[in-house]
Amino acid sequence: MAGKKVVLTRSSSQMAELKHLLRKEKAEPLEIPLIKTNPPGDWSEVDRAISNLSLFSVMVFTSRNTVRFFVERVKQQNAVSSFSRALIAAIGLKTAEELERYGLKVDIVPKNAHAAEELRDEILKKVSVKGKKILFPRAKEGRSVLIEGLEQEGAKVSQISVYETVSDPLGQSQIQKLMRDQESVDWFTFASGSAVRSLMEVASKEKMASWFQEASIRIAAIGKVTQGTLQEWGLEATVVAETPSGEDLVRSMVDYERKKQNGSSILQG
Repeated sequence: MAGKKVVLTRSSSQMAELKHLLRKEKAEPLEIPLIKTNPPGDWSEVDRAISNLSLFSVMVFTSRNTVRFFVERVKQQNAVSSFSRALIAAIGLKTAEELERYGLKVDIVPKNAHAAEELRDEILKKVSVKGKKILFPRAKEGRSVLIEGLEQEGAKVSQISVYETVSDPLGQSQIQKLMRDQESVDWFTFASGSAVRSLMEVASKEKMASWFQEASIRIAAIGKVTQGTLQEWGLEATVVAETPSGEDLVRSMVDYERKKQNGSSILQG
């Protein structure tokens, strides 16, 4: 990865870890946030759920953003003690770590989480959800697979939007400049479908796909869901991280470059 220019498309607040990992590999990270997270315009729905936290048997968290926005609001309402009455489920280790950073005990976390489906299955293994009330704080534009799966088993799921992801105009203008100036870039990293969709607002599907192909830009996706969104927009992920973590994302890129380099060496030999 030495000398490779890698575009980071996550929101600015989530770039630090990935930047650090890439710099350890001697890569050159380029910060171009294509999305940003905003609190809800109206907290009333969230506040009603917080006032009734003791009624929920399970609370489900599917991202670090969800943890931060929701738990900070709970703290403002002085209701943190109500968490002790429910089991807490996290989609993966990073989300679990964020919950633990707030002093919350995580009861359910899949060993190999790639998407909501794994978390759903893990919850159903650990809890009989029929008739139980489950609280699901989420992004406004989140997927419904998890909710549908739990409701099919008889759970009563209350979903509340604790933040929304929107396109970042500044990042989009930076992409336009890259395309216009034909600046050399080796990799784009995507950690969410939202970032992919924001990218596609910059130019037509055909023009964007043509730029990636002609400029030989490789794409690293953090999971299968993001890979699927890329495919919907005519882009193919060069590598897909085995788990939704920055470590695996960078590892997959390093492995690809190493294999490519070894293949070139064999051909030259």
